[in-house]
Amino acid sequence: MPEPGLDVLGQRPGNWKVLLSPKALKSIQSMGRSGNFGPVEKKLRDLASGSWSYCLAGTEKQRKRLRVPLATTQCKPQILILWQVDVAFDDTTQAESQLLKVWEIGTKTEISQPIDRIIILQKSYSTEHVTRCRLRPLNHGDKKSIPTLFTSCFDAAEPATKVEPLDIRTVDREVLEMANRFYTLTEPMLRSVLAHDLFGEFPFDLSGDETRIILHFDTSSLILGRSGTGKTTCLVFKLLAKYAAGSAVIQERLPRQLLLTRSDELAGKLKDYINRLMKTLAASSADEGEQQERQLPLPDAEDDKDQCDTIFELQDGSFPLVCTFDQFLELLENTIRNVDQEGFPTTDDDGDAQESERSDPLEDRYPRWHPSGKNDASRFVDFQSFKLDYWPKFPATLVAKLPVELAFAEILGVIKGSLSSRETLKPLSRNDYLQLSGRLAPAFTLETEKTRVYDIFEKYQVLKLHRRESDGVDRVVKAIRAVRENQRLKAYLGASFDEIYIDEVQDLRCLEIELLLSMVNDGRAFHFAGDTAQTISQDSHFRFQDIKALFYDHFATEALLTNQPGLARPRLFMLAKNYRSHQGTLDLASLVMEMLWDGFPETVDKLEPEVGQIYGPIPVFFLGCSAQMLASSDTGFADRPKQTLDFGAEQAIIVRDPDTKVQLQAELGDKALVLTILQSKGMEFEDVFLWNFFTDSPCPGGWRCLKTKPESFNAKRHAGMCSELKHFYVAITRARIRLSIIESDESLAAQVASILKQNASSSPLVEVTKSSDPDFLRELISLRSVSYDPGRWSDRGQELMQRKQHEDAIICFRRAKDERGETHATACIAEENGRRQASVGNTGLARSHFRTAADKFVELDLAVEAIRNLERMEEFEEAAELWSRKKKYGKAAPFYEKAGLFKHAADCYHVVSSYDKAADALRRGNLADQLVAYVAENQQHLSSNCFRRHSRFCVLLLKQEKLLPISFVLAIELLGTPDEQESAFISYGMREQLRNLYIEQRNVKKLFLLHFKAGELAEALKTLDSSADTDSDDFLVQVVQRAYDYFFAGAIVCGKDSDRDIFDIVRRPPSGPAEVVIQRIPEWITAHRVAARGRKSLMSEEFERMEDGLVKRFLELHFLLDCALVEDVEQLREVPFQTLQAALNMAKYLSSSAESCQNPIALLLTGVLKIEHKANHFVLLSWSPLRAAAPNVRTDEYPRVATQWLLERIASVILAFDTKSRDLWRLEWPVRCVNYLTFGSCRKLRDGMCPLLHKRLSAADCTKIASVLVKINTIFCSSSVLYFKGVMGERFQESFLGIRRHWLESLVQELTFISSVERCSQVIVRVQSDLLAGNPGQGAQQGPLTVASHIEGLLFHRLGREWNERNDLSSLFEQIQLSQIFGISLINLLPSLTNSLTPTDFRVQERFTRALLHRLYYTPNSRFQMHMIRGLRSLEGEIGKPNAASFSANLENFSAGFESTDVRHLTSFHALTTVFEFFALYLIFKTCRTGLVIPQSWIDIHLPWFVGNRQSLSTEALPHSSVHIYRRCLMDLMRDFARIISQLDPFASSDIRKGFRLGLRIYPSRLLHRRNVELLSVAIINLRATGVDLPNVTGTWTEVSKAFDIRFLGADHLQHRTIAELVEKLVKSYGIYEGKDAIKLIKTTAGYHYFEGMLQKLGVQTLSLESIHSTISRSRNPMQARSTVGAAEEYNESHIQAACKIQRFWRDVYPQVRQERNLMKTPQGRLVVQFRTICKQYSVSDDMRDLLTSKGFELHERHRIQSVAADKIQQRAVDLACTLSQDQFETVNEVVDRLHDIKHVLDNLTADISVDRLQEMIQEELTNVQTIFRMVDDVLQKVESDLREVTQLLKTIK
Repeated sequence: MPEPGLDVLGQRPGNWKVLLSPKALKSIQSMGRSGNFGPVEKKLRDLASGSWSYCLAGTEKQRKRLRVPLATTQCKPQILILWQVDVAFDDTTQAESQLLKVWEIGTKTEISQPIDRIIILQKSYSTEHVTRCRLRPLNHGDKKSIPTLFTSCFDAAEPATKVEPLDIRTVDREVLEMANRFYTLTEPMLRSVLAHDLFGEFPFDLSGDETRIILHFDTSSLILGRSGTGKTTCLVFKLLAKYAAGSAVIQERLPRQLLLTRSDELAGKLKDYINRLMKTLAASSADEGEQQERQLPLPDAEDDKDQCDTIFELQDGSFPLVCTFDQFLELLENTIRNVDQEGFPTTDDDGDAQESERSDPLEDRYPRWHPSGKNDASRFVDFQSFKLDYWPKFPATLVAKLPVELAFAEILGVIKGSLSSRETLKPLSRNDYLQLSGRLAPAFTLETEKTRVYDIFEKYQVLKLHRRESDGVDRVVKAIRAVRENQRLKAYLGASFDEIYIDEVQDLRCLEIELLLSMVNDGRAFHFAGDTAQTISQDSHFRFQDIKALFYDHFATEALLTNQPGLARPRLFMLAKNYRSHQGTLDLASLVMEMLWDGFPETVDKLEPEVGQIYGPIPVFFLGCSAQMLASSDTGFADRPKQTLDFGAEQAIIVRDPDTKVQLQAELGDKALVLTILQSKGMEFEDVFLWNFFTDSPCPGGWRCLKTKPESFNAKRHAGMCSELKHFYVAITRARIRLSIIESDESLAAQVASILKQNASSSPLVEVTKSSDPDFLRELISLRSVSYDPGRWSDRGQELMQRKQHEDAIICFRRAKDERGETHATACIAEENGRRQASVGNTGLARSHFRTAADKFVELDLAVEAIRNLERMEEFEEAAELWSRKKKYGKAAPFYEKAGLFKHAADCYHVVSSYDKAADALRRGNLADQLVAYVAENQQHLSSNCFRRHSRFCVLLLKQEKLLPISFVLAIELLGTPDEQESAFISYGMREQLRNLYIEQRNVKKLFLLHFKAGELAEALKTLDSSADTDSDDFLVQVVQRAYDYFFAGAIVCGKDSDRDIFDIVRRPPSGPAEVVIQRIPEWITAHRVAARGRKSLMSEEFERMEDGLVKRFLELHFLLDCALVEDVEQLREVPFQTLQAALNMAKYLSSSAESCQNPIALLLTGVLKIEHKANHFVLLSWSPLRAAAPNVRTDEYPRVATQWLLERIASVILAFDTKSRDLWRLEWPVRCVNYLTFGSCRKLRDGMCPLLHKRLSAADCTKIASVLVKINTIFCSSSVLYFKGVMGERFQESFLGIRRHWLESLVQELTFISSVERCSQVIVRVQSDLLAGNPGQGAQQGPLTVASHIEGLLFHRLGREWNERNDLSSLFEQIQLSQIFGISLINLLPSLTNSLTPTDFRVQERFTRALLHRLYYTPNSRFQMHMIRGLRSLEGEIGKPNAASFSANLENFSAGFESTDVRHLTSFHALTTVFEFFALYLIFKTCRTGLVIPQSWIDIHLPWFVGNRQSLSTEALPHSSVHIYRRCLMDLMRDFARIISQLDPFASSDIRKGFRLGLRIYPSRLLHRRNVELLSVAIINLRATGVDLPNVTGTWTEVSKAFDIRFLGADHLQHRTIAELVEKLVKSYGIYEGKDAIKLIKTTAGYHYFEGMLQKLGVQTLSLESIHSTISRSRNPMQARSTVGAAEEYNESHIQAACKIQRFWRDVYPQVRQERNLMKTPQGRLVVQFRTICKQYSVSDDMRDLLTSKGFELHERHRIQSVAADKIQQRAVDLACTLSQDQFETVNEVVDRLHDIKHVLDNLTADISVDRLQEMIQEELTNVQTIFRMVDDVLQKVESDLREVTQLLKTIK
């Protein structure tokens, strides 16, 4: 931008600067209008170019009197130009230069008239000035003269002592006008005249000081000057110069300038002046083709209708913006109210498209409706309001003798708005205020006065809060806070304004300047003009030094960073030349200002003494004058009538305070205008009479001290003198011509006059006249006006009316005999009185005053004022009618609304084309039908936003059915396009209307989805006809498939046939759906047919033929969950084990992860229909069991509730299955008679006394029992994981462990061989093998393995929790044997270990034995058990070793332990029998080399162990000695066993006789005793078969046979005399086992067995040892190998360490596992686990994992919470819409609209924070994910804020 210069305000037409007097300017404008300006223009251009042709002007006598010659140039025969050469400052050369002054342009007669006045003016020229004017100009080569420049300067305006000065008393007004201002001739001026511009405005000619001020733009400017010095002119021209300079650059934006002032009148004048001046500067050239300069852009012409409400609406054409500070503050407040928390402007939908594009898209989606006609603006407290509404309410003791003006100014300017409040923005505390020095708060210096003022302030604050009003400081503080807190707003304001200009800056408070400095961050952008001497109206301590301090605080940092110190130091300019007052008054005013500066330098800015253009009379003291003398009209002037000696309109009497005014006004009556000093501030009069200023002074001592030296003046002691001097200065400067100081008391005034005389440097400053002087009264009264001018009185009255001084205005109107003005003032006074009465609660009297005022205003035809009073009386209808009579219908309409006449209001709005407001009025009036008709008729006139609001309002009318039928169709049409109608119906849940709309549109897809989303599947399927094509829409294909699935599922659940028509549609599906949809329909039809036949149909072939898939699984689980499928079975074989297992698998899946909640089968079973493909939107169908189970659950929680319900139902099924299984078990496998089983007969049966079953068990029966038990245990063991997760319900959790234990114990009992009477060893071994067989990696069934693992757990459970009941020896043997059935531990079956570990590495038996020994070690009194267990282990370790002696020793040691065995250690005797059987078989192998005679049960149970250990069954010949030892061991073993059995005899009557214990149950002892006798018999037979050592064998036989005689053993069937007889009887006795067991002969060698022939005759099967080897190997029995190594060899050190680490790890992680299980019970927990799972599936960085699991989870959860909240709020709003009145619908409508957009935003965010999206993010860069999360976070914050707002909106509805 080029440097601003005054040439931008208009180029000169030549080298010479030509100045036109006001008279000459008027002349050329007149010639331009008449078309005679052409010749004059040519001559003016010649003069400017230096091409002169002239003649000397004036008569000879006049020429002699002229000090500088005058010239005339003829333009045309009758027109001349009167001009002269003069000297002044030239802004182009920046120096003194010759120029031309044109005094007049006209005829010869017209130009001769001003010559005499010019002679008078030239008398004030100094000699140097005349010399320079008469200096001949330089000549150019083309004979054109050029002006002479002067390097030395002189002040042409300085009063010359050697020349005759101009005196205001001797010159007329025209001379003064000619002396004050000239206009520079420029090209724009010439163009304006040629264009006949009647309102052209032209810039003044400026002095050098003014030019320097205007052209200074390096820093901010502070222009200090007294009233009349031209500071406002400098400010305006400075603004224009910068604006014009900016407009000169085509590509640069025009500067956005703001000019502020406090006065409405001054703002209006400045705005008009600037606009007219800019219009003139921008006037087009007469020859457009020769335009030499760019046109200056004009600001937009603003109309009341086009006023901007916010700063956001300001355009480049709005600048320069000229307004009052209050108007700007209102603009800023509106801006702040329309700014959201992010600092973005909000826009209305009424704006044009361009504006809406610039607005925030999210904000545009939330239109806010503010009904017209409602004025919600806050009320503000100004001085008039404070005086009338507040002051009367304060206690009289507080307000007594306190000027209301000063009190109000003290509250706002000192307590609330001083510089001290800048940081805190809070009022001063009482203590801080009382401690303020007098120089900082000079209005009230006494502490008692300050205390009263602060009391008034506190009461004012409370009352203001009660009235819900705010004052100027409150508004500014609020604005400052907004700018400070919102940096975005501050930046926007800084971009909206480039420069700020303030006129009369002293009228602004420091906080207001602080606000402006906070807006623009540029130290060069501020230009202030003012005068601290004129701050008496606020009585503040404002100074330009304070502004400098504020500047430094704001811009010091910027200045330091840019190395431009001037940015923080605005330059101060001072103007001393006064164009308004004469020197006589200015000298006294300058002296007063000097005194003020000397005494109170902090309160005023120092200036050079002011200089006037002319001289005038000095002030006169009239001492000893009474009020009667002042009022007297008798002066002795015979030539003057009395009435002409009254005071005039240009005269005023100024008094100190209101009390004095009242007294003096009563004395004078209407003769004079009496004003206080405060009232006169800002006014000017020709003559001012200052009455009793010194007589009534509160500081007489201070005035007397003025004669002292400044350094000895005690400012603190005489603090009141600051205010006194300021008052005196204001009073002096009110006078344009004469100042008369009239005092009734001479004492103080005489002293002051003397002081003023003494301080004069040359001529006296004042004159003194005393009452004792003979001409005193004559001189006093001679000052009165000599003429009566009613016009001036009327003008003065209007000026006072504008200043709200109505009582004074009445005096003026009466003097002017202006009845209208008097009536106007009287009406205003009545209004003020009404406000006073209203403020004290006197409503009746207030209403009377308001009525008087209103009537008078109506009489004067002042509608605005009349209606203001009618409004205060709430006479709204009368006010409306008044506006209507004046055809102001737009203003009448709001009052009709307030009166409740909404139809009248709508008609008025319609007349003035305010169609939007007309519709609003009808809506507020609940005129529904009229509204619909009006909107339909005027649709083209309504704005888009208004039409949308009211069309949406039709939704309420339709929903509440409040329209007449004729309006119903119109209302639907008004909803807009079909899309808009659809949106409205959806938002308010108007399904019936939406359905009709889709039917009308024949939109099958949307109609189908409408019914589908409502769960009306039958209706949805009906909509699909043969024309419905869905193949092109994958989503619709899925939806149609889902509809069919749920439709049939519902039909099956309801248990009845659906409507036949619907089935016809279903059987003939439309041609569109995809093939998968069509294929599944027959399956559903089959399922429905099967279900209709009942639950037993699941066993039918038709069901079996159904394809495995969703339909079949649904049908199975549906019947199962009803529990009847289990409860109705009649046999255990009919139990649906597979279905139960499928239900358990589903339960495990449902409890495993968050995604499992949406299992299709689970949702289908519970009737939870997913209605959206991506979002979690669900609906409960009518048949859903969840309707009763979860009536008040959020829709997004339906899957979770469905999962919970299913788990509870499955738990019930499992419990029912247990109950039913027990009942059926008792029926199918009842208790059997032991006598019949063991002896084949029952004595009680013959007598009919035995209720038990008398039937033996076959091998097939044992197989069935074991098989069913395995299946049952598979179900319950598979349920364990659900139990530990705690997801199956309280009843299940309480019962499950007992149920599982019951069935596990049953299975263990069945797998424990007691006797072949009711056990089948082959079945036992096969089941054991099945439980442990298979490799999981090769598809083995997991159920049996699960059962095996639980049996292992039971084993260790017994060792732990049931130790006290199971620590006897036989029970310990039982547990050891139970552990041996596992063979290889389950851990060896894991594929991950099979490559590194051999099958013999780990055994349950060895682990259990170690644990057992460890437990015994720490159990008191368990040494015997430990000894026996170790003996057993040692004895087992000797098996297979060649050292027979060692085995014998260990056996002897082991057997010795039984000699003293307590019989209580033998309660589980079957375990002891098994031990003896095992060792007996081993010894038989070692002793009988040709063959073995043993039972099949031994082969099944014990022989596989020996097959695994080949050394134990080695056929190699043993030394004879070893064989002998083994034979002896066998005999000893049998003798010991027989002895143990015999020990049981003394206890035959004890509990042992009742039975032995197996686990927690008791079995009959007879079952075991038969087995015991068989053991002894087998051993004796095999010993005899050796044929060696017969004596010992015979002895052993004899000893052992004694056991056969024990009665309780029941061995009568084996009584024998010979061993051969024993063989025969033994073989035959096995027939009782029904083939479950039999004696076998196993040939180990080819030799002949001793009993081989006999056995063959008896039918005993002979087997070879090798065949047994191969059979056992083929069976792959896990028991095939048993380690012979000890515990220390089984595990190496690394294995043990690993096991310890695993145990420690589990102890550490178990709390976390338990916490995660608890978390899984909540939606938040499931989400956390899901996020962790995602991170585990991918190799993500720590930062990415932390980001996803923290911020990602947070955003996902916030999104979920806000979605739920939005749904709830919308439902509440829709519910309210059905019950609210129409006038409350606007709030609900706004809520619904905004919620619609909020939900749209949330739906869009779903894709960004879904789990699938998070998985994709893992593959992206971390920064990208962070950016996405920040975006989502910002949007969610916005949504949260909007949800809070709409929630608050709903709370406002009652």
